[in-house]
Amino acid sequence: MKVVSSVLRDPHTPQQFDPAYRWHHYEIAGVLELLRANDDVGLSAKEIERRRLVFGENVVTARSGKPAWWRFLLQFHQPLLYLLFAAVGVTLWMHEWVDAAVIFGVVAINAIMGFLQESKAQKAVEALSQLIATETTVKRHGKRMRILASELVPGDLVHLQSGDRVPADIRLIRVNGLQVDESALTGESLVVDKHARPVRFDAPLAERANQAFAGTHVTYGTAEGVVWSTGDCTETGRIASMIAEAAEIATPLTKKMAVMSRMLLWAILALSALAFYAGVSRGEPASAMFLSLARGGDNRIGHRRVAYGKTSCGDSPIASGRSSRQRHGGLLGQNGDIDRKPDDRAACMGRRTNL
Repeated sequence: MKVVSSVLRDPHTPQQFDPAYRWHHYEIAGVLELLRANDDVGLSAKEIERRRLVFGENVVTARSGKPAWWRFLLQFHQPLLYLLFAAVGVTLWMHEWVDAAVIFGVVAINAIMGFLQESKAQKAVEALSQLIATETTVKRHGKRMRILASELVPGDLVHLQSGDRVPADIRLIRVNGLQVDESALTGESLVVDKHARPVRFDAPLAERANQAFAGTHVTYGTAEGVVWSTGDCTETGRIASMIAEAAEIATPLTKKMAVMSRMLLWAILALSALAFYAGVSRGEPASAMFLSLARGGDNRIGHRRVAYGKTSCGDSPIASGRSSRQRHGGLLGQNGDIDRKPDDRAACMGRRTNL
């Protein structure tokens, strides 16, 4: 994030964001001075163009994730599914078409369910980039006008009223009973009353009542404010960036299921080898024992009892839980994140804290 005032002095020397710039802590006059803004007439056309060249458009950059075909193939990356594929190959070789179709059907349904759930989560994350795509009212050249939010630059004077979506991160300078719904950003379920007075330097995001943040909604009142952050540098942009760059980690549930899968895989192989050895020791032909085990050992040993039973009974409830979570507004990643614990390395939102 650029230090706005430094960049405005010299547009050719962008600097990294300095945490000392806490816009909520400054008096209104100090904010306007740092942003080189005029609260009476707004920015001139020449200054707007110069700042747009420096800061770019007020849009959140869409992050490209894994391609759909790769996400679909990853659904098959499980130890027990490898065993099932082997079972499909053997049953096809034995011309057991019904068995092969049943096994492959269970695997395919499991993969399709997981892929569809992840696609919904991907779309929900991509929707973050659309939160600030709207129109807004600004004061430029001494006149109010409606423009696309993407055309905003730091220093623009924005007018907010009931029903508006906040188009950028704004330091409020005049407030008339403004209330903002910030639940999408802070997790606060109640609307927040806003004012224009400075707040303490170390105030957390949820307590910066003199600011309005991109993507939040005005529910009541009116206000005017000056834009201090746009695009990827807004709090909404930071969230999108954190989600896109977050490392994929396993939840406690998926870790336990992975351990169970490996244990079952080795147990199946060990029992099958033991049964094969016992049959050959009794004089059974090795080929006959192999075919018997491939068919599931009369449902006593093999894939029918354990492998795809685990697949359908383990992953289907997870997929159902992910759907329920998404209906209540949750954003889910590759592993579902429905069993996340606080000690996991994850992006979490509390009721009174920022992301």
